[in-house]
Formats: sequence, C-alpha cells, structure tokens
Amino acid sequence: MAHLKALLSEELNGGYIVSCRKTVEQEAAIGFDARLRSTARNYPLRDAIDAPVRKHRVFPGQEISQQVAAIQDATKNLVDAIAEIARAIEQLTAVAAGIASAVEEQSTTASDIAGSIQTAADHTASASTEITSVEQAAGRTATAFGEVTELIVVSGGRS
Repeated sequence: MAHLKALLSEELNGGYIVSCRKTVEQEAAIGFDARLRSTARNYPLRDAIDAPVRKHRVFPGQEISQQVAAIQDATKNLVDAIAEIARAIEQLTAVAAGIASAVEEQSTTASDIAGSIQTAADHTASASTEITSVEQAAGRTATAFGEVTELIVVSGGRS
C-alpha cells in the first residue's frame, strides 16, 4: 500500500525507490518473481493508455493536446479505480480485525466457562466424599447404638 501511495504522489524520489525495494523484497520472500510482477503491472497500464486511443482513434493530424488529455483521463480513471480497490481492502481488513477480536473474545469466554465447569466438578467430587464420610459415620453410630441397646437389655435382666 505504501508503494502505491508513493507512486500516486508523483514524487518519484528516494522514498519511492526505497518503497520499490521493500516491495520487491517482500514479494521475493513469498516467492513472487519480480519479472512476473513487472509484466503483470504493464498490462493494466498498457490497456489504460490504449483505451482512449481505441475510443478516439487518434490520427496523426489531430492535435497532441487532445491525445494527452485522453491519456490523462484514462490515467485518472485508473488511479480512481486503484483508490477504490485500496478502500475496499481497508474495509475488508477492518472486518477481518473485528472477526479476529470476536473469535478471541469467544475463546476467552469458552475458556472461562471450562474453568467454572472444572471448579464445579471438583466441588461436586468433594461433596460426594463428604457425604460418603457422613454415611459411614452414621453407620458406625447405628452400630454403636445397637450395641448400647443390647447392653441395656442384657443388664436390665440382671438387676
């Protein structure tokens, strides 16, 4: 995007050259052949220049200013189309960032829910262990009560 902005600014200075170099390095890093890039970029430019020539059928007798104006109009239309594409890309980037944020938030929420479920499961296991302990103590109490009752019955007969 920086490269396109530098090109559209019409200031083809050192900043533009640095931008070109960075673009080529980035494309090379992903395996994009620079010759293909150069060739591919020439097609839209050639079409943009050829369109007014085909439309207006410029003949040698016509004034050069008409030819230049036609080329400038075609170039302006091309620049406008590229700017529209850049706006669309920016909108898509914003939507993608929003989606990524929502996915991250959903992931965090799911993680929190999983942690709460684990805590509840741990508490349930602890309560189950405590209930088992109470049940065992009640069983021992019942056994002891039965033994005491039996002793009372046996000692009551001796008096």
